[in-house]
Amino acid sequence: TEMVTGLDLVEQMLRVAAGEPLAFGQQDVRLDGWAIEARVYAERPERNFAPSIGRLETFRPPAEDGGVRIDTGVVEGSEITMFYDPMIAKLAAHGATREEARARLAGALGGFARSWSRPRPAAAARACASRAPTRNSGRSSARP
Repeated sequence: TEMVTGLDLVEQMLRVAAGEPLAFGQQDVRLDGWAIEARVYAERPERNFAPSIGRLETFRPPAEDGGVRIDTGVVEGSEITMFYDPMIAKLAAHGATREEARARLAGALGGFARSWSRPRPAAAARACASRAPTRNSGRSSARP
């Protein structure tokens, strides 16, 4: 939402919760392009997506640019444990068209360098984002 509208909804919710009036109306919200988000997890698909615990030996997210945002709370050497959510990053990509946003997301996912003390493949999100969407019953979906 933030990439498409330029509005930080969490900030707005906090302001309203603090008793401030909403500073804009629905008519003020303008949509600009498309945005797609992917979440990168330390999980093992072959074990029903159980956390892949261990030390994150290599972690170099792709470079952010005007169309890609990376949110993460880990660094090289971070420990992935079973006690917390194994999400290591969120990527959001923006483009003028859906295809541009998808291609930008696929490029960003492909730019990750990461490895665990026990390497695990994590290509599912990249595979989905690298394929062009198809139309099925009026709804879009990416086929791996």
